[in-house]
Amino acid sequence: MISSFNRLLFITSLWLTVASGQRGVPSGEEQQRLPVVSFEAIPFFTEDTAQSFVNIHYRIPEEFFVVQRSIETLRLSDFVAKGELLIELRDSRGNSTAREIRSIILRSSEAQGERTKSSDLQGAFSLKVLPGTYSIWFTIDDQQSERTFTNKNQTVTTRGHQTSALDLSAPVLCFASADSVGNPLYEALNHGTDVFFGEKGGFLFHLFAPVAIDDLSVRFVIKNQPDMKGLELQQFDGGSLVLHPGIVKLAPRSEDAMLALREPVRYVIAPAERGWQSVFVPLPLEKLQPGQTRISMEFQFGESKKRFDRTFRVLWPDRPRSLMDIDLAVDALQHIASENEMAAFRTFSDTRSVRALFDFWRKKDPDTLTAYNGIMAEYYRRVDVANQQFSSQRSPDGYKSDRGRIYILYGAPANTERLFSPHHPPREIWTYGSLQRRFVFEDQAKNGVYVLVAAEEF
Repeated sequence: MISSFNRLLFITSLWLTVASGQRGVPSGEEQQRLPVVSFEAIPFFTEDTAQSFVNIHYRIPEEFFVVQRSIETLRLSDFVAKGELLIELRDSRGNSTAREIRSIILRSSEAQGERTKSSDLQGAFSLKVLPGTYSIWFTIDDQQSERTFTNKNQTVTTRGHQTSALDLSAPVLCFASADSVGNPLYEALNHGTDVFFGEKGGFLFHLFAPVAIDDLSVRFVIKNQPDMKGLELQQFDGGSLVLHPGIVKLAPRSEDAMLALREPVRYVIAPAERGWQSVFVPLPLEKLQPGQTRISMEFQFGESKKRFDRTFRVLWPDRPRSLMDIDLAVDALQHIASENEMAAFRTFSDTRSVRALFDFWRKKDPDTLTAYNGIMAEYYRRVDVANQQFSSQRSPDGYKSDRGRIYILYGAPANTERLFSPHHPPREIWTYGSLQRRFVFEDQAKNGVYVLVAAEEF
């Protein structure tokens, strides 16, 4: 078990990592479950009742494109990736009614295998069509390989707005902010129709009312079924909204194509004729656990009512693998939990263990306003690393090894020194400058199992 002093060092190391914004790498299971490419089609009204807009957001992992050395500049340090994105709307007869092609050019100073950090490419198209139902043809080609992504399975239905009663467009999942001079700005979450665990945001709508709005209200109910067995159904309700005179429009893109590809999809409020409003409904998304979510929402304006229902998933793309195995997640607490706490855990059923596990970590989480617990996530990320790096045939559970335990408690060392001598066992010396601690491990049996032989302060 961990001493009081070491517990303080442990919490400090976790806080330093969490505060730096470090997040884990998606596990193999999560990478297979999440789409490589995500896109969403949102039908919007126009001020002309005979026409509509379809805004299509897309997000593409940068790794989709193959980076090769550039032959344009002839500099050995220049690398480039090239691709093409095609979005097309087709009517029921298969005729193309709207399409746009966008070239994608990525420049890098690192080769494919050397890149340590990459970002998703984001963007949006706005296509004008007549009211109707359309199939969406979405294709991405990497021009330097045979890699292609094609999706022809989604449809979108557009319509003109009503002029005699309250009418709402489809919504966009957005995060509310403001530009440099204080004008409202909304950034699309842009994960298809899904939400990522811990994200904040709400729904942004077009709204048309034939007369001035002075008593618009909304009520919503959110029900979320967590995908981890043992966690109870979540339910939230609310009724706040923010009204803006004007109509929702995509923000202008940067003239720099490279920069634009990495810019979030943003919406602004543009002036419009009388009757047009934009409404943002904040939702407690950050309180939802990963799982399946359903929201029911009802707007009321005078005698007019409009109901809206939507189902979406809350995803945790970098969920630690060790947190998906309840027995492992509980056993890994042995480094920080008391003997009484561990004894109690071993008497619980699986369902009770899950609830007790989350209660244990909730007490250590200073942010009670979000379901995402950065301290817990970082701890189990370290458990994952310990299992990956310190497991061996003789010691298959890396999180139980001495090196695994120290890594879990204090994170990656600032410096690692390896010493090999024909007259002494192999040694590793881990130094933590910020904690003023040094740990010495020896492979005494020369079988790959390193044992802690010294812990020093300096």
